[in-house]
Amino acid sequence: MKNSNLPAAYDIYIAGKITGKNYDSCFSKFEKFERECLAKGISCINPMKIVKKNTEWINAMKICISELVKCNYIYFFSDWIDSKGSRLEYNISKNLNIKILHQVNFNWKEFTN
Repeated sequence: MKNSNLPAAYDIYIAGKITGKNYDSCFSKFEKFERECLAKGISCINPMKIVKKNTEWINAMKICISELVKCNYIYFFSDWIDSKGSRLEYNISKNLNIKILHQVNFNWKEFTN
């Protein structure tokens, strides 16, 4: 059941290292977390699905940031620190008071009743 404390256009933006990694592996990882969110009634933005595969980095980030700002939360996979794009998303999230969640200490109980 969706928590009524999450009224934004989207609840969670998914973030992690993509550039320089195997595209299919990244797609699978992001999609798995997206499916977990949707199964719990939590809407999310999966950047792997909103940015075409060979989009230039700067254009990809413009697309991603425009969606990130619509979210209440950002969820970082553990590899985020190695990603220039994820670090940018982290800084934007901190400055816009978007709640930051990390894979290493994430708990679904925060979002479900």
